[in-house]
Amino acid sequence: MTSISSAFLANATISSNSTGGSDTDKRIAAIRQQLQELQQQVKNLKDADIPEHSKEKLRKAFQQQIEMLTAELSRLQTERNKSDETKQNNKTPPADGHANSPATPAAVAGKAASSQIDLYV
Repeated sequence: MTSISSAFLANATISSNSTGGSDTDKRIAAIRQQLQELQQQVKNLKDADIPEHSKEKLRKAFQQQIEMLTAELSRLQTERNKSDETKQNNKTPPADGHANSPATPAAVAGKAASSQIDLYV
C-alpha cells in the first residue's frame, strides 16, 4: 500500500497554473505522461495487497486525478490551438498586400490624391 499511496501523493501535487505559452507543449507532454502513469496505477491496483475498501478509495482518487488532468490537457490544447491560429493570422498579409505596414498620414494622403473625382456642375 505504501508504494501506491506515495505514488498517488506525488501525482497529487500537479500544478494547474498558467505560466505562459512558450512551455505549453512541455506541459502537455508532462500531463500525458502523468495520465499514463495514473492509468497504470489503476491497473496495478487490482493486484495490490490491500483491503478492498482501500482499493476503492484509491481507485476513486486516481479517477478524480485523471479527470482533472484530462480537463487541464484539453484546456492547454485549446490554448495552444488558439495561439497557433493567432500566429497564422498574423502572418497573413492584409488585403492591400503590405504586411505589417501601418497607414501613415502621407500614405493615406497619397491614396486620397490619386483617387480624386472631378465633379462638373
